[in-house]
Amino acid sequence: MNVLVAGSGAAGLTAAITAADAGLTALIVESTGRWGGTTMLSGGGLWMPNNPLMRQLGIQDSRADALEYMEAAIGDAGPASSAARREAFVDSVPRVFSLLARLGVRWCAAKDYPDYYPDRPGGRVGRGIEVEPFDAKRLGQWVTLSRADEGLPAPLKTDDVWLLSRAWSTPTGFVRGARFVFRTIGGLASGKKLYGLGTALVMTLMEIVQRQGTEVLLNSPGQ
Repeated sequence: MNVLVAGSGAAGLTAAITAADAGLTALIVESTGRWGGTTMLSGGGLWMPNNPLMRQLGIQDSRADALEYMEAAIGDAGPASSAARREAFVDSVPRVFSLLARLGVRWCAAKDYPDYYPDRPGGRVGRGIEVEPFDAKRLGQWVTLSRADEGLPAPLKTDDVWLLSRAWSTPTGFVRGARFVFRTIGGLASGKKLYGLGTALVMTLMEIVQRQGTEVLLNSPGQ
């Protein structure tokens, strides 16, 4: 074993995936009896400034604007958010995006999702990305060992959440509602069990982990 990963949420699974792709042997240990962490119960969105999907949609962004926004939103937070760390985060976006895409992650843009403080210098709408809804049946028995039953068993996307509340009051809300209904019906008709949001993200990552042959130990807290 070259790399020991503590935790089976998105961060832990991505660390193990990266190690395995680099030719190292990883081991994932999860302290609880079910994998997925808090990621499986989250919205599953990733803040990736200046990502490739933005460019495809014609949304302008830059390294400088992303760093300016982080300074305006975070300020002086000490070593945990130093200038060097912020630069490393922004500069790693293309590599993280392309690595996971190459291994099977199906990215999609949450193009209407804004930065938390979009009115601050460098702020944007469209930096958020997520993964397409995932068919849980592809994981076989591993689904029963996950926290999936604590989440929402529906192929939701980030922009669905706020637009569905307007399904009967605005044209864009109605269109989004129709898309969600057809997506759900299409999954059921094809025999799939689709999950969205954070559940889709962590299940997609676990599928890669399993394909790479990385061992995952549950009920194995680190001491």
